[in-house]
Amino acid sequence: MVLKRERGKGIGAGLSRITRDWALQNGADTIMSEVWDDDERSLAFVRRFGFETERRSWQSVLDLASGEESASAADAAVIERLEDEGIRFVSLADLSPAEDALRQLHALETGTYVDIPGFTGDTMPYGDWLKWGLQVEGYAPERVIVALNDDQPIGICNVIRNDETGGMYHQYTCVAKEYRGRGIALALKLLAIRLALREGAGYLRTDNDSMNAGMLAVNRRLGYKALRGRYRVVAKL
Repeated sequence: MVLKRERGKGIGAGLSRITRDWALQNGADTIMSEVWDDDERSLAFVRRFGFETERRSWQSVLDLASGEESASAADAAVIERLEDEGIRFVSLADLSPAEDALRQLHALETGTYVDIPGFTGDTMPYGDWLKWGLQVEGYAPERVIVALNDDQPIGICNVIRNDETGGMYHQYTCVAKEYRGRGIALALKLLAIRLALREGAGYLRTDNDSMNAGMLAVNRRLGYKALRGRYRVVAKL
């Protein structure tokens, strides 16, 4: 980053060259960065240095100010169909013993991280996951929605409350690979909307990735509107 008043003097170009040299000396073959999707000047800058756009990520928001559910009757029927098929939807607070349930949810979530578009790095060990992946500020076990099949967790949606803004946020939504394509993610999102409405939330936010077509389709179907986002840009060295 360069202060606005100092731009156009070659400082950013110099920093970019130094960064590339350092990366090469340390054995890297790729540099990744992010640029706001509406910042044409920065996009032009990174393209000059050989970066290409890999993906776009952004948050979407669902306005709940009306206090009414946006889902259609057909969407709402998905929950009833899944329950008829033996899928149960409960909260984490309903599960016991708590330690066993948390261990199962950790295995479920971290097992799906590798399917997240653009995921790099290692999955979180149990203790780190509890602190950074589940029990973040705004967490409550009553707001963790779990899909069960024969008492085995197969899907989860963690809904976080922001008391300052009066809104709520989808911390993470996932479904075990062998259960995908049945509408479970849609059902979890619908139940999250109902939970948010019960708690009087003014909005729901969630993260999107341009390469996660399945979840994008669910969010659009439910009426989420895209906000300002970022491009991930990549340069081969």
